[in-house]
Amino acid sequence: MKTTQSKDGTVKFEFPQGYSAVIIPMNTKTKEGKDREKTYTLCLSTQVGCSMNCQFCYSAKTKFKKNLSLDELKEQINVAAEHLKISPGEFQSIVFMGMGEPLLNLENVLEFCKHMNEKHYLSYSKMTISTSGIIPKMKDITNFKFPVKLALSLHSPSQEIRDKIMPGLKQFPIKDLIKVCHEYNDRISND
Repeated sequence: MKTTQSKDGTVKFEFPQGYSAVIIPMNTKTKEGKDREKTYTLCLSTQVGCSMNCQFCYSAKTKFKKNLSLDELKEQINVAAEHLKISPGEFQSIVFMGMGEPLLNLENVLEFCKHMNEKHYLSYSKMTISTSGIIPKMKDITNFKFPVKLALSLHSPSQEIRDKIMPGLKQFPIKDLIKVCHEYNDRISND
């Protein structure tokens, strides 16, 4: 495995199977301007390659090869936690925004979220699943028993431009994406 670190402390782990995980340090200040204790966000990949073909995304250059297994998702957090010498449950947040479309591997992603909550006591509210807009799977998250966060990468409010830069999502119109986002927000605000 290849590990690289940037000047700001971001650490990238490149796994030999073709995916990566990234630790993002979060430096926050108190009202008085003093540094708080450093926290970390972990960005996880969910697939090797991606089938969405978004024109601006580096992952689109790697054709879809496979969904990551639950064990491969766990391996990413275990490697990152070991690097920081912390427990996997000590991450401030986990975001599924690495390589791949997380909603196309939703079963393993949700199993991983349950694992992190039950074994490492990480709150579901600290886990965010990012999507380019797979509406049926967004509805599955809305109906998921536990309140994981959902983030939508819209990239353009213009349907014409969005269809051009995100050709794999033409079947999901913006008006329908907005509707399912309202449904998700209504569900979360009622929990």
